[in-house]
Amino acid sequence: RILYNVAREIVGGQNEEAKSIPWLNMCTVAIDAWATSGERGAAERAEALLGGMREVSSKTDGRTPPPSVISYNAVLKAYARQAAAGDTDAAQNAERILTTMEEAGQTDDIATAFDDDNDVNGGDDECEVDKTGLEPNQISYTTVIDAYAKSGGKEAAEGAERIFRRMERAYEDGCSDARPSVQSFNTVINAWITSGLVRGPMAAEEILKKMIYLHEKGVQDVEPTVVSFSSVMNGWAKSNQQGAAERALEVYELMESMREKGTCKAKP
Repeated sequence: RILYNVAREIVGGQNEEAKSIPWLNMCTVAIDAWATSGERGAAERAEALLGGMREVSSKTDGRTPPPSVISYNAVLKAYARQAAAGDTDAAQNAERILTTMEEAGQTDDIATAFDDDNDVNGGDDECEVDKTGLEPNQISYTTVIDAYAKSGGKEAAEGAERIFRRMERAYEDGCSDARPSVQSFNTVINAWITSGLVRGPMAAEEILKKMIYLHEKGVQDVEPTVVSFSSVMNGWAKSNQQGAAERALEVYELMESMREKGTCKAKP
């Protein structure tokens, strides 16, 4: 109700004091409150606030700032929490918002990006020098990866890796804020290990090897941790596949070899 009244004053344009109200900050705080509340339907309420922020910005011809990437990330966090709580649609909803952010970041006209989506809108970030400024960042992608990882089901791991690949492409296309982190890699590894799929341990090991490859090439913030290695080892140990024990041992020996050479600090 308070935000509604403030929005009405801002759009009306008659109240000079309303112009000094930190509208963007107020809404972002409210969105984050919903995101962390754990209440049923919290993510949908948080996303609805984004729609209200976009509407106010549109009705004031952009004089009132649209939502920032921080605002969007808070909504993504809310959907990740709902995915962990058993909401089977939460991860897909998070991906939908991420897709809209990507599309908005690829157009010079921010309104165009939202013609087909009335729930989300634009913002600001370090990548804003290119186009609209709504390119998803590391937190955006990792949060959606986490939403899939926590959603359970056989499609969870595939969804997590799909988002991870999009994150890699965004970084390779020039958005430095989208650089995958150790957390991004470890979340995908965990998604495969907990997927229950026969190919889960192998897929997780491939992600680990990608981490090692990038780390040895000098890419920052991708050094495998003990969590990275142990997750893959545990995945093989619990898989009951032929040769699984040997694969787990190979991963352990790889970790030890890297530690002894000084290329990795992970240790049991």
